[in-house]
Amino acid sequence: MKTTKDLFKRSKHNPILEADPNHKWESIKVYNPGVIYERGIYRMLYNAVGDDWTIRLGYATSADGLSFKRLNNPIFEPRESYDWKGVMDPRITRIGSTYYVTYSADDGTMRSLALATSKDLKTWEKHGRILKNWDAVKAGVFRIVDGKKLPERPERKGRSKAGGIFPEKINDKFWMIFGNTKLWLANSNDGINWIVDFTPLLNPRQGKYFDSFTVQGGPPPIKTDNGWLVLYHGRSDKNGDYRLGFLLLDFINLKKIIFRSSKPIFEPKESYEISGIVDLLPGGFDRMRLMSKSQLGAFIKDEKIKEDKKNKPGISNLLLLYSVLTGKFIKETEELYKDKGYAEFKDKLADGIIGLFNAVRKHKRLYLKKTEEAILLDTARMLGIKI
Repeated sequence: MKTTKDLFKRSKHNPILEADPNHKWESIKVYNPGVIYERGIYRMLYNAVGDDWTIRLGYATSADGLSFKRLNNPIFEPRESYDWKGVMDPRITRIGSTYYVTYSADDGTMRSLALATSKDLKTWEKHGRILKNWDAVKAGVFRIVDGKKLPERPERKGRSKAGGIFPEKINDKFWMIFGNTKLWLANSNDGINWIVDFTPLLNPRQGKYFDSFTVQGGPPPIKTDNGWLVLYHGRSDKNGDYRLGFLLLDFINLKKIIFRSSKPIFEPKESYEISGIVDLLPGGFDRMRLMSKSQLGAFIKDEKIKEDKKNKPGISNLLLLYSVLTGKFIKETEELYKDKGYAEFKDKLADGIIGLFNAVRKHKRLYLKKTEEAILLDTARMLGIKI
């Protein structure tokens, strides 16, 4: 599949922001930023993962878009029942004197589209989940398990993400484009409470296209002379890379697609785009939960037990997972398995993962009757984490 040539030029300064080992809250990785440019300054909100594996938002500014100065502490943290597991994937729109920031709120079960507003990108008012009539099952959202598209589960009908708010009102309403697997439109009278049009604006398309398997929303739309420019990414198969495409929408009738790119305009090829700390396998823990011990062992390939985030991100990820499951420091694990070999390590790791999911299944009914605080404490004890 060919890409439209030379539409974007990568900076020689890439990556322009990296994890900071001196900040515990962003020591593991930084990614998926949202950026707004105004009055000569680039203002960035970005996902930050630290030692506790919780996702927070950091804040950084730049005069040239290349050299960013960040704050020492996160600017936005998960503190509510609907986002206690993490806040992530910010998208910034300014209308009037107010910044509207959509983000994914993770409650430990699913991620839902939430909203916060600010006058300065530093002091925030959270508005919670914003899609008042949303139902992912009704909308036909699918999840991907073992490379297969499966209907979303009823208990996760609130699942939603990737919302980009248009930077001005249209027909006296606020508008937003959002979604993963498909794209939908939503509108609002006040910018806080949103109503979804369940007819998809954009579906994966049949044929040999870069977006034939799934599509997902990108940054907020941009007004051009020819219409609203909407950037989105798509995948062509279950294991395919994410590639960037675009739409042009009518200025007034947002349901009218003037143009849709037939080829991707940007795709990953550099080392910093195709390696690093990524999902352990397609389908993540949904897939792990269904794997047998032998399948888990086969997935975890033989390798020296040594943390090396730059050159060996895979084994580094597994060591981190083992640390969470057992409560041992990574250096302890390296020493423990130095002479025992990888076979025993992956056997113990597989046992730990299976034990974790068995424990969750065993106590599912009890969990449904407990408070969120009790669930959090029980899970911490199960993982050997002190709170």
